[in-house]
Amino acid sequence: MKKNYKLLETLVLSGLAGAAFGVLPAEAAVTVRSADGTETSLTKTEFTSLYGNTYTKSTSGNTVTLSNSTAQSSDIYGGYMKYYGDTSAEADAGVNHNTVTLTNSTARSSYIYGGYMEYYGDTSAEADAVAGVNHNTVTLTNTSASGTSVYGGYVSSSGSAPALNASSNTVEISNTAEKEYGVFTVTGGYTEYGTVTGGYTEYGDANDNTVKITGTKVTDHDEIYLTSVSSDITGGETEFGNADGNTVTLDTITSSSDITGGETESGNADSNTVTLDTITSSGIVYGGRAGNCNNVAEAVLMSVLAVPEEESTETDTITEADPISTSASSNSVTITGSQVKGVYGGYSMMGSTSGNTVEISSSEIRAITGNTDDSTAGLVFGGLSGNGRAADDNRVTFSGGTKVKGVYGGVGQIGSAKGNIVTITDSSVEMEAVGGETGDMVGCIRQPGQPKDAENNQVIVNGSSTIGTVVGGEAAAANTFDEKNGEVQTSGKSSGNTVTINDGTVKNSVLGGHSAMSDAIGNTVNIAGGIIGTESSGTGEADDNAIAGGFAEEGQANNNTVNITGGTLGAMMSLYGGYSEKGSSGNTLNLHTKGNTVKNLGYFQNLNFYVPEGTAAGETMVTVTGNADVSKAVIQAGIEKTTKLAPGQAINLIYDAGGIKTDGTSYSMMSGKDIVGDAGFVDRKAAVKKQDDNTIVVYVPKDEKGTIHPDTKIIPQDRENGINTIKNAGDLVSNAAEGAWKEDHDVDAKFVPYAIVGGYDLHYNTGSYIDSNGMAANVGLIRRIRRDGAIDTVMPFLEYGRSNYASFLDDGARGDGRQHYTGGGVLLRRDLDDGKYYEGAIRAGRLKGDFHGIIDSTALRYDSSAPYVAAQAGAGKIYAKDRDTYDLYGKFFWTHLGSDTATIRNSRGEAKYEFDDINSYRTRLGMRWTRNFDKVRSLYAGIGWDYEFDSKARAFYDAYRTDTPTVKGSSEFLELGWKSKVTSDHPWGVDLKATGWTGKQEGGTLFATVSRSF
Repeated sequence: MKKNYKLLETLVLSGLAGAAFGVLPAEAAVTVRSADGTETSLTKTEFTSLYGNTYTKSTSGNTVTLSNSTAQSSDIYGGYMKYYGDTSAEADAGVNHNTVTLTNSTARSSYIYGGYMEYYGDTSAEADAVAGVNHNTVTLTNTSASGTSVYGGYVSSSGSAPALNASSNTVEISNTAEKEYGVFTVTGGYTEYGTVTGGYTEYGDANDNTVKITGTKVTDHDEIYLTSVSSDITGGETEFGNADGNTVTLDTITSSSDITGGETESGNADSNTVTLDTITSSGIVYGGRAGNCNNVAEAVLMSVLAVPEEESTETDTITEADPISTSASSNSVTITGSQVKGVYGGYSMMGSTSGNTVEISSSEIRAITGNTDDSTAGLVFGGLSGNGRAADDNRVTFSGGTKVKGVYGGVGQIGSAKGNIVTITDSSVEMEAVGGETGDMVGCIRQPGQPKDAENNQVIVNGSSTIGTVVGGEAAAANTFDEKNGEVQTSGKSSGNTVTINDGTVKNSVLGGHSAMSDAIGNTVNIAGGIIGTESSGTGEADDNAIAGGFAEEGQANNNTVNITGGTLGAMMSLYGGYSEKGSSGNTLNLHTKGNTVKNLGYFQNLNFYVPEGTAAGETMVTVTGNADVSKAVIQAGIEKTTKLAPGQAINLIYDAGGIKTDGTSYSMMSGKDIVGDAGFVDRKAAVKKQDDNTIVVYVPKDEKGTIHPDTKIIPQDRENGINTIKNAGDLVSNAAEGAWKEDHDVDAKFVPYAIVGGYDLHYNTGSYIDSNGMAANVGLIRRIRRDGAIDTVMPFLEYGRSNYASFLDDGARGDGRQHYTGGGVLLRRDLDDGKYYEGAIRAGRLKGDFHGIIDSTALRYDSSAPYVAAQAGAGKIYAKDRDTYDLYGKFFWTHLGSDTATIRNSRGEAKYEFDDINSYRTRLGMRWTRNFDKVRSLYAGIGWDYEFDSKARAFYDAYRTDTPTVKGSSEFLELGWKSKVTSDHPWGVDLKATGWTGKQEGGTLFATVSRSF
């Protein structure tokens, strides 16, 4: 159904004008029920006054219900007690557990109380504090209450009365529109309330009270609210006592005055909660509020200062509560999608405001009435202690596009401001964001003594935030009272504060700590992103358009730090460590970014330049357009190894066309960050110097030769694996030839085809080591030729193999690669009838591969291709005894891997490496025992000893040579095999052999040979 918005608008505007639109249901009802369930129904539906206890004869446990009724300029009480006692009288038990409910009714210019007590006894009267006004409830549903004040519980008493509490009372107001038509079922569709208070007492506690108001708008996108409160909304309020643990929850209403969780003139206002959602208020929001600078508080202060009696104008009597020790702490304010004038998590005129939390999202804090002269409008305080004690450990958080004029985590005007944190995300602060502040009086009275310090406060800026000025800790000037000198201006220190800018925009200044009259010590500014400095202040003041770790106008600025790891600095900004005309020492700049331009640079005694990765020769880290003064400073530079800086080239650390003041300045490189490496992994030492009057640089001296990185040994490991792969392929050739003489004479003069295939998993000890695994294959023909007293064997063949390897150095460096070879050759063998034999083979081919690894935290890769040639010769004698034979032999292997040139590619660039030839000279002595089971089948086992004389893999880059891997040394093996020979009756031959290695070569191989005669 289509909504009738025109009718809706008419109803709302009529309601705003006070017209009585809307139709009440025909059946109006008023009932009063006692605690025992006795119910009285009243015939009247219009009242000037209604007292629950009039009908129940009790001030507690009453239930008053009005439905479709009207109260005009009247008072409605769930329970009412009025007592003017004397010393012999005993007070009533209190006004408790009463309920007042109005539904679909009207209450104009009236007062509604869940429970009410008016007590004017004296101090000798017997009245327990718990016998006040407690646990009462007022509920208004769809009820128009224009100009009406609503209290869950209310106590009015004199100063001579005992403490009477107004606690655990509840006011709940709910006005919801019918969704279909968007109109109220109450007259006029508009509800305006006067004061709404959960619990109020003059002398006693107002604790754990609740106010909950839920309204609605004309439409979701309209600014016309259907529920409004014209005066204060307070959870719990007392003149003398505590207002703790109260709750105010408001949703979709407007308010013309202040909203307070708990309020006291002389006591504590702690642990109160205020939650606002879709609220428009021209008042200020307080989580907890202690003291209002009234005459009572002033009188107490005067008494503390021992003011002569004739000078005091105070006439009221006060309680024993010490207002100077009162607090507004541990309160919580949460605001979403709202507009209010100002916010205080906790406010205390005379005490502490610590541990408060303010969270504001998608809201605007400003003067709703348009009064731009109101200096308090738009300000947010986590905690403010005016002329009181500590404002510590408060938290303020902005998000979701929140807009404010200024924000202060904690302000202790005479007390401390410690550990406060302001976090701003995707929000804007027009003037300043301050983590914690002391001094700067805003109250109506002053205390004697030295203002405390602003310590360990933080401001954190994230996202797309925009802020005028950011100060971590502010120790502002304060006019304090001194008995000897009268009014004195002084301030505390600003120490240990931190500002962190992760993103966003700061228009003017960023100060870690600022002190007007004392020291700024140990403060920190962290800039990781964002834009710092977009508007020139034009004031000429040193703290405008400044980035400073610490700023002391009249004291010393020592041991402050500025860390810049990202972001953009405005050219109008001055960069200071610890600004002070009285003394500046121990201040540090840690700069990690390049391309910065600032107006002035100074007040640093330590400047550390961390040259960013990717910085090129000739680039500048910071350019100064005004005054650059680094006199008596220690300047250090740290440079990444990957920086491309050749001998004779430089990077500018500081450049100032007007000259740099460097009297007594020293220069050095940071330990562990003083080397640059090129694409070939040659490391060269860098240094810092003042190049000329205008420039301080980090550079590589022209005569710096450098050294090649020891991890470059990993590069020729690829070649070392290759030479071992090729030389081990020679074992396949010998394996095929070893059994040729054993074949049956029926296969003489025939070419018998064969194939060998196998795999291996080997570990090469090269001074470091290589783990290699892969496969090898050899195919060819064996032809046996019978001669007098001998058999000659000719064996042409082709070979192929591939491997995957991982090479390791002792320091953890690693390289990985793949290789494959393709080649061919021929083997010749003569077997004499007396058991002696001789053999020789030659083969050649090409080895190709690719390598990737990490050297000095830099990934690299290259491709390789090189020819190889190998030869081998051997001799032995076979002794036969019964079914057994014993083969004693010696062999020599020569393997040559040709030279190669490879382009090493890595993030530093490209470098050409030259690989020298590799020659392997290897000898072998061995013995094999064979048990012949018949003419076909046999089992064999053998042992052997290899010795490698060379196999050094040398690699060169320019004039540098890497460390050289080699497997020079001894290796031993044990073999075991089974064989089935080729005969005239058995055309297939099979040879299975497993070999285990130890020594320079470790691991195992497994090969299978298959032959077939035709």
